[in-house]
Parts: sequence; C-alpha cells; structure tokens
Amino acid sequence: MISQLYVEIGERIRSKRLALHLTQAQLSEKIGISDNHMSEIERGNDRLSYDKLLRLCEIFDCSTDYILRGCNTIEDGVEIPESIIEVFRKSDSKEIALFEEYIRLYSKIRNYNSQK
Repeated sequence: MISQLYVEIGERIRSKRLALHLTQAQLSEKIGISDNHMSEIERGNDRLSYDKLLRLCEIFDCSTDYILRGCNTIEDGVEIPESIIEVFRKSDSKEIALFEEYIRLYSKIRNYNSQK
C-alpha cells in the first residue's frame, strides 16, 4: 500500500522538477539514481536515501522540510508555507519592499489589537 506521505513527497518533487524544466532522466542523472527509481519516487512508490535527498534539495534550492513536510522553517521553528516563498521568489525588489511594508502594518495592527 502506498503511503500518502510518500505520494505527497513525490508530488512536491515532481512540481519542483517541472518548475526547473527538467525531465525525470535529467534529474535522476543529477542525483545519481536511475530514471525508473525517479519515476517510482514521484509516484510515491519508493523513497530517496538521505544523501540523495540532500543532493535533490541542493538542485532545487529548497529545504528538506519542504520536500518532506511541504513547508519551510526558519530558526525559531516558524513554518513558512511554500506558496508564500514562491511569491517572494517571483517578486522584484519593489514588490518585496511593499510586502515588507504590509507585514510591518499588520504587526502594528496586531499589537494594537492585543493591547485592547
């Protein structure tokens, strides 16, 4: 029986691979596994060894948390959804500055409301 966790991991790997315009053959060569093994991983039927997972994350420029859990974490353990990270990756410096301003305003409003 296929574990839902492995299916979700496979979906995240496939999504990242496609975003980089890589074929399964190209990615499997980069991480040192067979094309068939990559296919099985993306379908959730097999898993990567730890060293291959680390290599995959280097290629994808993402954390193991994202591949394994679908989220990224920062030092204090706060999870950042990949959808938010993807928005920042696709943004220019002006848009990022605007996001930062929104976050500052949100923080002020939240602090104000918590003091009531």
